[in-house]
Amino acid sequence: MDTDGQPLGVTAVVVDRSLDPHPQVPTEADQVHFRFRFDGTDEPSDPAVDACAVDEERVTSGCQTAPSSRASGPADDPRTGDTWLAVEHPSGLTESC
Repeated sequence: MDTDGQPLGVTAVVVDRSLDPHPQVPTEADQVHFRFRFDGTDEPSDPAVDACAVDEERVTSGCQTAPSSRASGPADDPRTGDTWLAVEHPSGLTESC
């Protein structure tokens, strides 16, 4: 939906997530690594998806906005991208999306 509530015809999906050391700061605590895919982003509006990490009680421990302009995956699926989310207590996160 755009800011006027009109559908954009865009879908965003978190296709994978894991808890790993960030490659640029491997000595720091693990971070949540989200992979996402956008479909229908031929529009110049640059839609985005908010990826959030939650604990078992569904309390959010952090979110990261991933705009479709960051989806620059490999040639076989250029609509994919990824983002890293640092959270304070990564061991308490739930495995479900």
